[in-house]
Amino acid sequence: MNIEQKVIDLEKRVSAIEKVISSGASSAESRKRKTSVVEFLLEKAPKQMVDEVLVVAVYHDKFESAESFSGSDLRELMIRAKLNLPKNMSAQISTHVKKGHFGVLGSGKRGSQRWYVTNSGIQRVEKGFGANV
Repeated sequence: MNIEQKVIDLEKRVSAIEKVISSGASSAESRKRKTSVVEFLLEKAPKQMVDEVLVVAVYHDKFESAESFSGSDLRELMIRAKLNLPKNMSAQISTHVKKGHFGVLGSGKRGSQRWYVTNSGIQRVEKGFGANV
């Protein structure tokens, strides 16, 4: 094998390696891990349980692509996040309905009440829960 042929072979090998590397980079980008409910809670830092309920509902809307939720949906996410559960989830949800953070959809499957997060609820979470809020 002459030098020209060796160079051509090496160029083919390098080209093949470059293709593998570049496709691997895009695959890694497409496999970005979804933010967990715990990470979202830590980022938003709610101070009270009523705020935790709102943050969990916004997480459900944003990261689980859910257009609506039930009390059970929020309860499951709070368990996953290892949070203390409210004694009365309906009261927590009602507080947010009164504040305009949640809207009422009515009954869903199996007759359970369903709600959705409003823009003001999303903005409340994005604003944060600092001392001056």
